[in-house]
Amino acid sequence: MDASVKQFIELDTEHKEYLLTDDLDNLQKEKKMKENVVTEWKSKFDKNNTGKITLSEICKVQNVDIKEARKQYGTPPPELADVEIIETDMPEAMRVKVCKMIDEGMKTHEKDEAGLVNFLKKELDNTFGRLWHVVTVYGRYYTFYTYEMGYNFTFKKNERIFIVYKTPDCEELSNNQQ
Repeated sequence: MDASVKQFIELDTEHKEYLLTDDLDNLQKEKKMKENVVTEWKSKFDKNNTGKITLSEICKVQNVDIKEARKQYGTPPPELADVEIIETDMPEAMRVKVCKMIDEGMKTHEKDEAGLVNFLKKELDNTFGRLWHVVTVYGRYYTFYTYEMGYNFTFKKNERIFIVYKTPDCEELSNNQQ
């Protein structure tokens, strides 16, 4: 496995598939990494200075299959065994909870898409705070959306594609800036 991918996996203890560059500065000292690693990573894997380095970007730049890279995290929890991740920055523990909610919702809403997404949205809002969105898709889809960092999970489970994300609370943001 590519050295950058391997090191990223070791640093990403929550399996959220991203690291903030500010956190990397601290990890460099804590893990006694080479001095130039963080600078190299920022220039190589965060060219737009977003402050976020993703597993997806590292794999793209290093020409590594992301599915192979994800295997380096180890065996996924049983709740994620039938999940094919398309894109995520959500911690693994939260993804497990989302999949448990889906399994619960499928018991009562298997043939009712509207009922299923309504159930999931309410469960997510009650469990993780408001402003969640749930989309299910059969076949192709294209989407562009804004989400709160750490709360995006797009995946295929059985025959459905799920897009689960949380939008930032504008009211909360404006209160924090005052």
